[in-house]
Amino acid sequence: MDPTDKTDMKPEFTIQQLRLVQAMADFQIALSALTFLCEFPDGEQTTRITLRRYRCFQDMAVIAYWRPFSKTNGLPFLSFKQIGVKPTPEQKALHDRIGDIRNKVVAHTDADHVRIAYQTADVLDGLMMPHMEFYEGLDLYDDRWRWMEWIRVLMGAGGKKLFAEAQGRSALSVVKDSGPIRAS
Repeated sequence: MDPTDKTDMKPEFTIQQLRLVQAMADFQIALSALTFLCEFPDGEQTTRITLRRYRCFQDMAVIAYWRPFSKTNGLPFLSFKQIGVKPTPEQKALHDRIGDIRNKVVAHTDADHVRIAYQTADVLDGLMMPHMEFYEGLDLYDDRWRWMEWIRVLMGAGGKKLFAEAQGRSALSVVKDSGPIRAS
């Protein structure tokens, strides 16, 4: 192919490419949240407030990681096939576990996954005081390093796909804000 011949070049930016670019941003957020989660004082006594703080990092990682794989308005799902990844059974199990936690605990409250303790106590001549305890556990803490490695696999594959698709095209600049895609 003659590099000066621009007749076969494709300047369009597809919705699938937009999904992949957005997925790369989501995976970066998940990695950042996991990096903070890795600062958790493993094996040390900690307060519920500190534990809750790290639970927030875990939950954000779950949300950001799963976003490309969930239903959305205007963007297609991301599939492993689209980016040329064939997960190992362990990676697929982790992916599915993250999805279950996202769907049943983080993004929604499924009654069969609610973990709370509630009791009342008579504190003063019939004055009943409610007391609540909530589960603050880090369900994915033990998987944090495998999860980070898996996200890096996905990002590497996504980056290779975007690089390959950029080849043989004319220069392209895309801006996507709250309106339609604008390419120039």
